[in-house]
Amino acid sequence: MRVALTFDTEHPGRPTRVGTEHELLDALAAADVRATFFLQGRWTRAFPEVARRIEADGHLIGNHSNYHAPMDTLSEEGLRRDIARAVFDAARAGDEGAQFVVDEVARRIALHLAPVAAVADVELVVLGGGIGSNGDLLLEPVRSRLAEWLPFPPRVEVSTVGEAAVLTGALAVGVRAALDNVVAAPA
Repeated sequence: MRVALTFDTEHPGRPTRVGTEHELLDALAAADVRATFFLQGRWTRAFPEVARRIEADGHLIGNHSNYHAPMDTLSEEGLRRDIARAVFDAARAGDEGAQFVVDEVARRIALHLAPVAAVADVELVVLGGGIGSNGDLLLEPVRSRLAEWLPFPPRVEVSTVGEAAVLTGALAVGVRAALDNVVAAPA
């Protein structure tokens, strides 16, 4: 008979006492049993040594969201955001795999900007929304690639409105359209 053992970290309704994870890992090792651990991003950042031991002991690791999000209620976009936050947080914490992913994201952003900047002579590119909120990781690699690829690269900055950039822009367009229609409308 085969049995699959799974464990969720930091289930808010079932708190555990400190050290429980090591006791569990010791028991699994003594029985030569492998399990699957579903780790949350915030738990992994809080207990990196336990997360490393889970991996080192040969257990499988699954994604249990970044902040214990109710996955069945998240939209596809919500799932993407949760995973992106986890990747960027892991990169900030020094995870090499996450840093590789962030570098690839920066490369792709620069790849999308380069042709437009080369043809339209763009002076300024503003990174907003989720991209801008990760400017601490993306800004320099994007700038460096554009400087390497273009004779006259645009200045690249992060929006001061952070993740509200898209909403702020949409509101500005809506207000402008409303004013144009109301003010410009014939009497």
